[in-house]
Amino acid sequence: MRGSLFVMLWCLISLCSYSQTWEEYMQASSRYRMYGNDSCFIMIDKAIEIAPDVEKRGLSKIYKGATYMRFARWDEGIDHLNKVIREDSLFLSNSLKARAFNALAILYEGEESFDDQVFNAQRALDFALIAMDTAQLIDAYTNLLRASSRLGKADEAINYGMIAMDHALVFKDKIKLYKVAHNLFSPNIDIIDEEPIADYLIQFIERTKPKELPTDGYHTGFQFLEQYNIGLEQWKSLYEKLALNDSPFLSSLGIRYSHALQESGLFNKALEVNDALYASTLGQGDPVSAKILTLMSYQILKKQNKYLDANQYLERFYSLKDSLQSVEVQNNVNALNIKFETARKDQEIAEQEIELLESQKQRNYLIVGILGLLFFGSFIVFTLIGRHAYQKQLAHREQEIQFQKIQKLQQKQKIVALDYMLMGEENERKRIAKDLHDSLGAQLASVKLQLKKLHQDIEGISEISLFQKTEAMLENAAQDVRRISHDMMPDALVNLGLSAAIEDLTNNINEGGNLQANAYFFDVEEAQLTDQQKVGIYRIVQELSQNVLKHAQAAHMVIQLSQEDYRLKLEVEDDGIGFDPINWHESDGIGLKNIDSRIKYLDGALQINSKPGGPTSFTVTLPLEDQG
Repeated sequence: MRGSLFVMLWCLISLCSYSQTWEEYMQASSRYRMYGNDSCFIMIDKAIEIAPDVEKRGLSKIYKGATYMRFARWDEGIDHLNKVIREDSLFLSNSLKARAFNALAILYEGEESFDDQVFNAQRALDFALIAMDTAQLIDAYTNLLRASSRLGKADEAINYGMIAMDHALVFKDKIKLYKVAHNLFSPNIDIIDEEPIADYLIQFIERTKPKELPTDGYHTGFQFLEQYNIGLEQWKSLYEKLALNDSPFLSSLGIRYSHALQESGLFNKALEVNDALYASTLGQGDPVSAKILTLMSYQILKKQNKYLDANQYLERFYSLKDSLQSVEVQNNVNALNIKFETARKDQEIAEQEIELLESQKQRNYLIVGILGLLFFGSFIVFTLIGRHAYQKQLAHREQEIQFQKIQKLQQKQKIVALDYMLMGEENERKRIAKDLHDSLGAQLASVKLQLKKLHQDIEGISEISLFQKTEAMLENAAQDVRRISHDMMPDALVNLGLSAAIEDLTNNINEGGNLQANAYFFDVEEAQLTDQQKVGIYRIVQELSQNVLKHAQAAHMVIQLSQEDYRLKLEVEDDGIGFDPINWHESDGIGLKNIDSRIKYLDGALQINSKPGGPTSFTVTLPLEDQG
């Protein structure tokens, strides 16, 4: 309460000592809007109230309508902008009218009223052409592109997108260009039957100057390539165009091109592409791609029985093993430097604002003096209240210490309960798997044999197909029993060991076709592992693989299991979209929480290296008992 009263008094002093300008209210509204604070509407209303002319008042009202988008308040935004267009149309310039109709079109898109979006985008286009406002013209064509694609009009959408791209290129508006490119190459536009997506990407590359391509596939459409039927020649053309532009996205597309060459049996050409990309990826500080390329070359040569050359690539892979860590450390240092510079600039801005406040406060010394006396009296009252609160705090301190002790005891109890829960879970899996296989599976097989014998004994039955359908249903049920039993306790883990079970898991992933998974084992002595450790490690790999399949949007995944002295190390890497690992404990995902619980149960440690845009690596370290 004390702190809030201080803030209220200071705000009162500030508001009485000076009045903000229209530009300052608009800037304050923009800052609040950026952080999702609905106080931005208060600032906008104040800007509308004190706007110095009709043009700025109209701009403020349109900005308020667009702000409703930030909070997904589509109906309110539509009502507000329709009212502005209806009441203020005579006072708005053609450029502002185009801006208002473009904002209205986006609000209708939020409501999924795509016909209304087209109607308002057409009106925005008309006023933008009259005003010769290029920015609004591009936005109008982009709105038409988005609405047409959602209405299933692929040809119209492509046409609007190419027109918008031409305008953005002519007027050298890179931000608009990338926005148009993202919408044009989005999978929302079904152009598979019209013309391959790669041809449009080639045109996009040719229309942009070297070094001007975005650094991520999200703003060009490269991330959507795998959803379309891309031929080998188109892969080649895209790869060569990106190589000429020296694009940072070259390595990811090059890996896909290399896979296409391998599928076509062009192994030597694939090796050439891998070697060419290897130096480029290291130069761009991308050791993950370099490791993937090295493993790909190793596998190609191994298939060709060129073991001597293959071993050279394997040695290169070992040399790159620790490079990812060093690169990420450098990236963290760079990120800290950026944060430092940002903080320094924010401090400079804050100092400038303080100077502005001080200069403006000189205009009202009398009000400040009176408020100062009020503040001094309030300070005395707050001091007395504070002393009473301090004494009360001392009385509660002992209770807090006792509460912390109780919390520690409860935490220990939770860990013990978790141990028993995990042990019970695995035992229950084994029991259910055994019951399914030995009891229900055997009964289904017996029923199938009895039906088959009955089928053979009975002749001339007209409904013989009923037996065949029954046999098929029993066969499907038996297969489901075997599959469920295998998932709950894989045969490879029980009969052949941990390494075989992980390889069986990667084979199942590769059969799906959406992710290429590889497993490597280095000096792993499974005899030193307990059954609990084997099961726990397998479940961790299983959970991480499912996370990659569901969320990472990755093309490759590498699983490495190694043993050094009395320590077991599991590494799972992927080249997906990544995530922010700082607050992952607070996420709603069950998979990562299960992984963390299993690692704690095994007395291990987890390290996550990731960032939005990828790549991602999970490193699990488990202690082993001294067998000597």
